[in-house]
Amino acid sequence: MIKQQARTVETILRDYQAAEAVSKRNMDTVPLKTRSGHEAAIKRAKLELPKLRVEYLTAISKKAYGFFVSGDKDKAEKFVKIAAENGAFVVNAATIYEVLADKIQFSIGGRKEFSVTQVGILERELRDLVVSTGYTGPLGKVAISSLRVVSNREQLVSYVRDLVMKSNGNMPAAVHAQSEIIRQALAQEFNKQRLVVVVTGATNLDRQALTGLFTKISLVDVDSVDEVTERFAKDSIMGVLKPGYVPVPAPKTQPVVIDPATQPTTTEPTQENKQ
Repeated sequence: MIKQQARTVETILRDYQAAEAVSKRNMDTVPLKTRSGHEAAIKRAKLELPKLRVEYLTAISKKAYGFFVSGDKDKAEKFVKIAAENGAFVVNAATIYEVLADKIQFSIGGRKEFSVTQVGILERELRDLVVSTGYTGPLGKVAISSLRVVSNREQLVSYVRDLVMKSNGNMPAAVHAQSEIIRQALAQEFNKQRLVVVVTGATNLDRQALTGLFTKISLVDVDSVDEVTERFAKDSIMGVLKPGYVPVPAPKTQPVVIDPATQPTTTEPTQENKQ
């Protein structure tokens, strides 16, 4: 039996772009006698697009390296800026919670109480946000046992994260990150040998959920150096992309490279891997 060869990223991308073009076809200029054929083609294209998105994500994940940045906010932002200027994609794992908090904040009154009213808004907005990424699975019900005072946006974002995690785990953050990677890849027509993705705002649980998106992940602690320089950013990334790469000068602490295939999916990373 001949094993079917996996399709290339280039082929998948070309098919996606063709299907997207058909799905957006302007029917106003189509003659009536051929309209039914065009409508059928548009319907087929719209059905194919979600499948092609999944195939595209699977293909680029085999080329993707995830760099999870932690440490001082200003240093992290500088690392992200340098990486982005050199072609890296940037994904903030906390974005989904910030977006949800912003959708809820207008409904919170002077007492700053998070009640069943806000729960209803959270459930609706969470469903809309997750479904917009292409997710079709079930969603858990958000529940609170009592009123909660959220004095500022930071507290609201934190509480929203807790509620989403308790009701749906880290699935929403994972599908949102997947959608963001696909969006950036399609926008840039990504078709290269390697894809560098810098992830910020990720907890240990978020990292576990996102690990499957990458062929390898690396933990970058920006607090391991006094100053984040272009050299440090380059060394942190190239040390993973090119085995044997020797950084000059070497940063105080090399990034920890983790092979996702050897990592547990339900437990926290070991202390050894955090070193």
